[in-house]
Amino acid sequence: MKTIPAVLVIWIVAASVAAQPAPDPVGHPKGYQAFEQVRSMDRKQEPTHGTVFVNAQAASIKTAGQPYPYGSVLIMEWRKGSKEGEIARLDVMRKEKGYGTAYGADKNGDWEYASYSPDGKLITDAAASLACAKCHLKAGTAKDFVYIGRFAPSGQ
Repeated sequence: MKTIPAVLVIWIVAASVAAQPAPDPVGHPKGYQAFEQVRSMDRKQEPTHGTVFVNAQAASIKTAGQPYPYGSVLIMEWRKGSKEGEIARLDVMRKEKGYGTAYGADKNGDWEYASYSPDGKLITDAAASLACAKCHLKAGTAKDFVYIGRFAPSGQ
């Protein structure tokens, strides 16, 4: 019986770990279209139409300025051209205790961010999620770092 050199075993284990997909703490929100639809907006850049869906925990917020409870999931569904257009991507934010620590100084509350293709594949890497966190810092603690949820953005 031949023995496998330890270096080869270590290399195989390391390669299999490296081949694993990056962890996705947000998770694709399967069935999100059954969530409460709270806002819709149009913009000039593609994708042009966005619709915000919130799960039951996020929908429980009835007063502006209230923090979202843990378990909240907010989805911005982006469509090309119009509300009836093809889905381009889903931008998702999820709030759970302890989330966001990987963002370091840019941590905002306990939120994590991710984007998904229409078929559910994760399309953001750690750097792109960090960019979301940095941007959402600007929404501020008074809005629990949420720009467009149930309530109209400031100035509308």
